[in-house]
Amino acid sequence: MTQNSRARPISSPRNLRSAYAFTLMEFLLSIGLLVLLGVLGMAVTKSVSRKGELLKEVSAGRGLMTAYQAYAIDHGGRVMVGQYLSGEYPQPDADPTGYAEFKVKLPTGEVLDDVSSAHYTYRLAAYLGFKIEGALLTGANLRVAEQIKRVRAGMPHYGLSMYPSFGINDYYTRRYLAPDNASERDVGYEAERVQRLNQVEEPGRFLVFASAKYEGEVLTSMGIPGGRLEGFHRITPPQYRTKLWPTENQLDARHDGKVLCVFLDGSVRTHTEEELEDMRYWSYRAQQEDDPNYQVATQGSGGIGGGGGGRR
Repeated sequence: MTQNSRARPISSPRNLRSAYAFTLMEFLLSIGLLVLLGVLGMAVTKSVSRKGELLKEVSAGRGLMTAYQAYAIDHGGRVMVGQYLSGEYPQPDADPTGYAEFKVKLPTGEVLDDVSSAHYTYRLAAYLGFKIEGALLTGANLRVAEQIKRVRAGMPHYGLSMYPSFGINDYYTRRYLAPDNASERDVGYEAERVQRLNQVEEPGRFLVFASAKYEGEVLTSMGIPGGRLEGFHRITPPQYRTKLWPTENQLDARHDGKVLCVFLDGSVRTHTEEELEDMRYWSYRAQQEDDPNYQVATQGSGGIGGGGGGRR
């Protein structure tokens, strides 16, 4: 018998079982590795997605402040009214100048001079080329834009004006006071609010916009998942005449537990809600007095501001 024709040894059943078992172990190990890689891939995808949403919102925030500053430049340094209170909307006959700031003429020719223009959204959109989606609505809000438009029947602009991704610090920025409403002006509350860009000594620490949220049954009835939106047109400070947090707090720490903040100088940063309890982020008078617990003096307290008997 030649060397090439020698019979090969036949594997014993034991050897066959060992080879089979080793192959099965390899298979199970491969499946385990695939599962692990899948889990890691999902985590990386989620992380990348979150960072992508943050970058988009940062870009939108910078755009908002550019528009906010452009408005002030067009109005002699005076900043935009954050919110017009119900019942105090400017009327064209009684206050033509105020009405001109209040109304919004859309590219379609439609004029908004009701609750839809009372919020800052559309008035600022005029300085953004009326780009609502992607500029004022971002992230999760952008994905439910059609539902937001249906929040109030027959008023598609209302929902968009009510729930932008960013809320404005309207307690400590300019508000409109009707000519016949002297009560707030008399006690000095108007002086608590920033009227002009040059009033703020530390614009890099003065909060104008921040990521906001709103929760309510009305949203559930409109098909909004969880009855929660990543957006609201205003944000409430920790304190005004009294302590307001945590009862009234629309800040949304949706970026890994942090709130995206847009400051008067155009800078955009994230902060925790705990950090934002410092009133020097909210009030230019708190900055002047270097008082992190600043409160506005109530009527009859003998002054305006936090210190000197004015704190409540």
